[in-house]
Amino acid sequence: MLLTSLLALSLAQSGAARAQLTVPPHRWTIDYGRVSCTLARPLGEEGSAIIAFNAPLGREPGELLVMEGGTGLDPRLRGEVGVRVDDGPPLILHASAERRNGRSVVKLLPMPEDFLGRVAGAHQLSLTKGNEVLLSLAMPNVRGAIDELGRCNDDLLQSWGIDMAARRALRRQPQLKSADWAIDILPTAETFLVFAAEVSDRGAPLGCRVVVSSGNERMDHAVCQLVRSRARFDPALDSAGRPVPAQYVTRLHWTVDN
Repeated sequence: MLLTSLLALSLAQSGAARAQLTVPPHRWTIDYGRVSCTLARPLGEEGSAIIAFNAPLGREPGELLVMEGGTGLDPRLRGEVGVRVDDGPPLILHASAERRNGRSVVKLLPMPEDFLGRVAGAHQLSLTKGNEVLLSLAMPNVRGAIDELGRCNDDLLQSWGIDMAARRALRRQPQLKSADWAIDILPTAETFLVFAAEVSDRGAPLGCRVVVSSGNERMDHAVCQLVRSRARFDPALDSAGRPVPAQYVTRLHWTVDN
């Protein structure tokens, strides 16, 4: 069975991404990956678990991750977990475990739209199960770290030819109405790419280019051919709420269920 998803948020979805994320004790670290930027901080000394925030393409919500630092992860980080920022009410998120690049990762979803904004003004992040605190992370200088995460994402999009000044001036980015056309592409293995499209003020695609290749030239060509012929968008809106032409960028990720 073929599963297709947009914005498949991942610390390392491509083979070119780093195999390990090395985080100095008690320091914020930005990982400049090939397809996304990740902000990380360890809970303690070397070997402790690592908390990571991932907001690909400069958009929220991204992912909140707990990554194995060498000593394993708390097995209670499963199912419903409370995420508390400072003394605010906990967010109840679903924690699920997976393997990424050979390490254990717990992913917490769904993230609220303004999560990174909340974190930027905070000093402490805690994960709870009932009344029990599973882990707690001190967050000094977090606003500067999140600003740096934003700059990393901006650098990445600019490297793909995205006009960041024009992007920021929009009230709303173009929105893809449906990705049903992507089901017509049938890869035989897990496949991932990023494409950018020029979208008219009527929501029609005017052009398409793959900015992070799947590694298969024919697949890259097929994706853009389908975007130009079948994709339809809600157009971008300018600051006054008027439809305007704009650039659209997103990821496509196919997984094959054997």
